[in-house]
Amino acid sequence: MRQDRSDVPEKSRRTKGKIAKAFAIRVAIYGGIYLSICAYIAYVTVQPKHRPIPNSAAAFGTKATNITFQSADGTKLSGWLVSPGEHPKGVVVLCHGIDGDRTAMIKPAQMLVKHGYAALLFDFRARGESGGDRCTIGYRETDDLLAAIAMVRARRELQGLPVGLLGHSMGGAVVLMAASRASDIHAVIAESPFASLDHAIHNHFSSIFGAGAKLIESPVIWFGQRLIGKPVDDIAPAKVINRIAPGSVLLIQDANDKLCPPSETKQLMSAAGDPKALWTVPNAGHVEAVDRAPDAFEAHIDAFFDHNLAKPVDAHAKLPTTR
Repeated sequence: MRQDRSDVPEKSRRTKGKIAKAFAIRVAIYGGIYLSICAYIAYVTVQPKHRPIPNSAAAFGTKATNITFQSADGTKLSGWLVSPGEHPKGVVVLCHGIDGDRTAMIKPAQMLVKHGYAALLFDFRARGESGGDRCTIGYRETDDLLAAIAMVRARRELQGLPVGLLGHSMGGAVVLMAASRASDIHAVIAESPFASLDHAIHNHFSSIFGAGAKLIESPVIWFGQRLIGKPVDDIAPAKVINRIAPGSVLLIQDANDKLCPPSETKQLMSAAGDPKALWTVPNAGHVEAVDRAPDAFEAHIDAFFDHNLAKPVDAHAKLPTTR
């Protein structure tokens, strides 16, 4: 029996329809998996990483005091206040990176205490022993640092002392952004800070995925911005670093840094007002300066704070502001 030729186009349409439907289902499945992976990467980046902090005695003996204070939104923050003894020369607040906590800043704090400075080391929100349900990669952490400065100013034994800031990586970006909103900060050191958060994200994904970085980067940023509540290109020290002047800025560039490469430091140096200085550390990767060149690191931070914190504090300077 011959096949009715009129059935052939209909069967062909059905077959094409089934293929198109199967293709659409696969696209939806793989697209869902792809977007789920991107959302997961964004979530893991900002999720809380709380952990117990070891006793300060091993690092500072009896010189450290446990302290707590609140950020602008009520988030409880925890840290150590370390005293060099009577009559400190000033106070330096130290700020860790995105996945760290106050223990990452022990070495520079020990150096500063040795040279007569009080040091405040604290955990940013959602890190260490501080409260908070997510990291915001510099956005709300700037408020955390401003709260730390205000707490230092309010302590009787520290009143009238000049305050300096030192941070690395995300903490380096935060000290620049916070100092731009507090005119009585005379000295800021930032090691391996990003000029803008979108640059740091791009550099991170490019180092992993190469030319295909954009395929992951764009949706991760989309999800991440909704988690932190701020566009990533607005978390940008390069936009505000000029406001620190006439306060002094020292940028520490780790020569082999892939996450915050020399182009980031160049942009920050170009945007900063005077006085400003740059120290490049040979053979150092991201935030490795204190380990690669400990003696030079100690000499640089001590000399910088000695020179710049000797400036008198302006009693009429505006207080740190919060958003």
